[in-house]
Amino acid sequence: MIWTPTLTAHLDADHHLDYLNERIEQHPNDPSLFLQRAQILAVHGAWQQAASDLHTASRGFAFAPDIHLHMGLLYAEQQHAVLATQYLTQFLSSEGVAQFPNKQALAAVTLAELASQQQRPAVAAQHYLQVLQWQRKAPAHLYLITAQTLQQSRDRESAMAVITQGLASYPAHLGLLELNIKLAQQSGNQAQAQAALDRLLHRFPNHPKWQTTPDAPHAAQ
Repeated sequence: MIWTPTLTAHLDADHHLDYLNERIEQHPNDPSLFLQRAQILAVHGAWQQAASDLHTASRGFAFAPDIHLHMGLLYAEQQHAVLATQYLTQFLSSEGVAQFPNKQALAAVTLAELASQQQRPAVAAQHYLQVLQWQRKAPAHLYLITAQTLQQSRDRESAMAVITQGLASYPAHLGLLELNIKLAQQSGNQAQAQAALDRLLHRFPNHPKWQTTPDAPHAAQ
């Protein structure tokens, strides 16, 4: 019983592959069929066959770089970081990608997540910063994770700049306000740390976590 879901999924994939083979014989000029088959082949680990189908599919799509995006996301989901990075980088370097900012952002965020998994915070931070440049008003959590990643890469100055940018759009975001205090404390600038704490307490005057001492603000234990 334990193996039933995995076995069923495998059989379903094999059945779908047979179905696609038949469809491709009937409709050899339909690029979407080659893309679907490439995705299944990739799941099976048949990378060369998947790449061949991708090449065929790319000739029939109006925006061929979409193929690279699809495969990059698929490889990322399958935890194949090298191939995912390769395809997503190809997508971002393709001509005309700037016309699709949401796809751009999706590719860059995925690259950032892959870099974080590989313990490369500086690389991850650069991808997150790209997304912030592309989006007029990014979601609050993107400012936070970008600042956190910059902090991990020991670029405190850039992290503070991102927090400032984020708080301009989301002045009551607790995560940004708290990280603002922590980074100010780490810099050793007590006046800056106190100002950051005052800013948080202005928004959350009764917040139980943050207290002050005669010397410096700190988080309650």
